[in-house]
Amino acid sequence: MTVGIMALVAQQEREAISRRTKEALAVARARGVKLGNPNGTAALKRAGKGGASLRATVVANADQFAADLASVIAELKGEGITSLRAIAGELNTRGIRTRRGGCWHVSNVMCGCIWTPPYCNGFGWSGSGSRLLTYIRLL
Repeated sequence: MTVGIMALVAQQEREAISRRTKEALAVARARGVKLGNPNGTAALKRAGKGGASLRATVVANADQFAADLASVIAELKGEGITSLRAIAGELNTRGIRTRRGGCWHVSNVMCGCIWTPPYCNGFGWSGSGSRLLTYIRLL
């Protein structure tokens, strides 16, 4: 019985969220706001490139970020800071954000510093964002 009541409440909340979203979009359209991507996927389809150019841009940005971070990692290594947790803590202390603007964690440092592209590709990863050891060997 309790589960049934919770399901009804969840359904009612879902409907309320949907209604509020539709109302907000209608108000935005009435103000003349252009919603969505003006080009949509049509521009990519016309170019016949799919998402290749976008992927290339993302990979180039990841490589540039890794190259910029390599000197900081080298400096930390020179100071004797070599554990993943210590590196993450020091990057946060220095105010250096991840590529997406977040805080550093052990997993960020591990994926950015230890996993080299050939190793990642063996697990089906594309390698973007995982090229830091191309520039500096940490371990």
